Amino acid sequence: MKIDTHRGLLKCVLPPKDKDSQPDLQRTQPGGCSKAGKLLSTAARAIGLPTIRSGASSKSSKIAAPRNADIQKLPTASQANKERVDATVGKIRLIHAKMKPRLDAHKEHVKNDQNRTQAYIANGLEPCDEVNECLNSLVTTCNEDYSAEQSRAIRKNLSDIASDLQEISNLSEGEMERIALDYIFTVFKDTRIPVLDAGFNNKDDKTAHLKKIVFDIPNSKKIAGVQESHQFSFPYLDNYDKMAENELRLLTKDSSIPDLKGKTISFVGAGFPLSAMMYHIHSGAQIQLVDIDKGACERAEAFLDICAEANIIDRSDFSVAQGDASKIRYVRKSTDDVAGQAAEDRAGASSDKAEVSELQSDILIFAAALPSEVKAAALNNISSRGLEVINRCTSEANNLLYPSTKLSALQKRYGLEGGSRVFSVEKVMYPEYAYRNKTSINAAGVPVNKNGVPMIETNKINQNTAQKIGVAVNAASEGREPLKTHPVPC
Repeated sequence: MKIDTHRGLLKCVLPPKDKDSQPDLQRTQPGGCSKAGKLLSTAARAIGLPTIRSGASSKSSKIAAPRNADIQKLPTASQANKERVDATVGKIRLIHAKMKPRLDAHKEHVKNDQNRTQAYIANGLEPCDEVNECLNSLVTTCNEDYSAEQSRAIRKNLSDIASDLQEISNLSEGEMERIALDYIFTVFKDTRIPVLDAGFNNKDDKTAHLKKIVFDIPNSKKIAGVQESHQFSFPYLDNYDKMAENELRLLTKDSSIPDLKGKTISFVGAGFPLSAMMYHIHSGAQIQLVDIDKGACERAEAFLDICAEANIIDRSDFSVAQGDASKIRYVRKSTDDVAGQAAEDRAGASSDKAEVSELQSDILIFAAALPSEVKAAALNNISSRGLEVINRCTSEANNLLYPSTKLSALQKRYGLEGGSRVFSVEKVMYPEYAYRNKTSINAAGVPVNKNGVPMIETNKINQNTAQKIGVAVNAASEGREPLKTHPVPC
């Protein structure tokens, strides 16, 4: 099993299921244990731990004669569903019990050191055996093949800790990316950066060479003075490759990968910019990265510099800007202007450079972990016709990993309706299990969801959900609709 931690979106590749991953279908004896106790007991059985029944008498050890024994009935479908839901809920609660103290310690540490100048803390969310094991288990469990009914029941039974689980997922992922990127920088301080031969410049060549930079070379090094858990080599590039390919298919009518040379893509969220790299490698688009965090911007710049030195990218095709995505104005601009502006930005870069107030591009990408209020404000700030938006989000049980930020949720919570803008989901991509749960075939033979929106499937990345959002703007209206400051409860 491997998980992919795109910033704001975890991806999971599941191992073959074995008997230990299946729900325990044996009937349980009635007793006086609490509901929570039953859930934890069911979870323990589901992961292969022994359980002890209280109140067992010596008579229970006697073997009944076959003719007098009760016939063991197979569980009904509803019983099997309940068993599986209870096992899943109990298992996730066990993970939460382990990770909640680490979440609290991490938040306290960051509150006291907002610029992250101090050393990492051992009891926080940075990679270590316990964090890795719990995060793997949480993502794997959320990505199992549930029915829509099971998924709803699981989320309902975990609603009291859902916000904690989302923070654990998002912040642990951020720590993983931070440490992996730091280790890349440490390795290439004293290691020559390999240069890709100019004759090997197709998509496969560039992706293979990027993997050398991100994983192969760091994984082969042992650096004195760097603790073992921080010698972390990021192994999930393959998932970014497939994710970018799938999401690009949302932009074309025939679901093919478009040629975006002459176009510009803006990513809200810099961090570890592997998605942006793969979008560029697949489509040829120029890339703008924007992040509110100055440190994230500086780290993205440093990583892009390494990739340019390795001849994977032309550095002029990428720019990085610091800014608050909820306050930026989004307009269309020609790619030549973007390239020129990127060169100007790098030439005039300084520690006190003003935050960007406007981004000019053709396509806007929202990370799954981007807060819903930021996505809503950004949509409200789009000021030109034709700008396309890809909204990374989650479906079903994966809403335990990130808050629901689908367009319908944003419209309901923040009033993104009417006025000078019309937002619509033009196409959606679901992971395999959600695709199966949500799909019907319309009269034209096209797979659609319950709202009639065309759907494409991916079985390459188990978790990924993405929406292509169309934005129509009244060009005569320069004003923006006021955004509701207090979300309407869903």
